[in-house]
Amino acid sequence: MQSDSSLLPTESKLVNRVMAGMMITFPRDCFADGSGVLLELIELMPQQAIVWVAGTVRMLPAGTVSEVESQRLIDGIATRLNEGQSGLSGIRSLLQDFTNSYRRRYIAPRDGLGRLEAARFKFSG
Repeated sequence: MQSDSSLLPTESKLVNRVMAGMMITFPRDCFADGSGVLLELIELMPQQAIVWVAGTVRMLPAGTVSEVESQRLIDGIATRLNEGQSGLSGIRSLLQDFTNSYRRRYIAPRDGLGRLEAARFKFSG
């Protein structure tokens, strides 16, 4: 996540930090809480939240997530939003699957943060 977060709107920062936590720093038992926060934002502001999730995914280090994976997540969220209330649990699954996959590939193979620098992910807000 390599952009200057001071230029982002508050909601975008929240999405950025929650997703980064789910992918990198949150203990496994906090994933449901993280996805719950994202799900509430998606439910309250669906179109904006999709943009914020997409922006966060684009901030991941180059080569870690393919364009196909990113688009699958965004398209999946949009499709589930069209299903109304019944699609919300599907969105939670998509978010958790995406972040778990990232964590397994880039974080779990090593003890600590793997190939990422810990200093980039210290949140003060």
